[in-house]
Amino acid sequence: VFNNTMSTEGNQNVAAPQYCVNCVSGHLHQGTPVGTVESIGGYSTYVSKATNGDKSLAVFFITDIFGYEVPNARLLADEYASQGFNVYVPDILEADPLPLEYLQTLAPSEADPEVTGLKAVTDKVTVFARLEAWMVKHRESNAKPIVDKFVSILKENPDIKKIGAVGFCWGARHAMLQASDGRVHAVVCCHPSGVSLPGDLENVQVPIAVYAGSKDGMFDGQQADQAREILQKKGVQYEVKVYPGQVHGFAVRGDLSQREVKEGKEAVTIDTINFFKKHL
Repeated sequence: VFNNTMSTEGNQNVAAPQYCVNCVSGHLHQGTPVGTVESIGGYSTYVSKATNGDKSLAVFFITDIFGYEVPNARLLADEYASQGFNVYVPDILEADPLPLEYLQTLAPSEADPEVTGLKAVTDKVTVFARLEAWMVKHRESNAKPIVDKFVSILKENPDIKKIGAVGFCWGARHAMLQASDGRVHAVVCCHPSGVSLPGDLENVQVPIAVYAGSKDGMFDGQQADQAREILQKKGVQYEVKVYPGQVHGFAVRGDLSQREVKEGKEAVTIDTINFFKKHL
């Protein structure tokens, strides 16, 4: 959720966090999710089953900071399920997502009344203060063991033969880390945040896709080029794609009333599905 402004000090990358407006803003999508909420390994989980009845392919959906109850995540999970995947969206944030009202606090839609002056400043300070505290609580040392545990839970299911992981924003980096652990079979990272290169990609062991927007301040064109170079040298199957005109969050929180945004969301969804069809 923070951008990493990288500098070199000896052989170490030193990251300075910057705030990202698009990480804590966006739009709710319309529709009725068709899956169910189940308790899986102690985690409340939205489950959208493959519409073809096949139980062998699982997709672990790692959410952004707004969590598993947001309709956007559930509707997207349903889209994946319609293509033959059993999609699991667990509450890996353990009932501590950022409030949904933050989606429009920093980047309201055109239909919302404009907030100006002191209130606008106060709103931003409040959001970013909460975000900073949230990031400390959900830092890698706390969040990764939860993600690892849920992968283990899926691997214990005898019906599941292959597992893919897809992550968004904050969750995209955790999907990326699973590619390095090699405990899943394929990984898709949609507009990742907090990525450290080359470190987060130099140990990738499975097919991986990294998708970002051309206007994404969290994972820009330079980082996309660096990712391609790293993965090409690794010799793993990969795809790195930049979508013209798209900002951070476009795959799951974009304003679908805007034609270009809607087309970008649809394109990255198709690319994600096709990547999993190829590698699972």
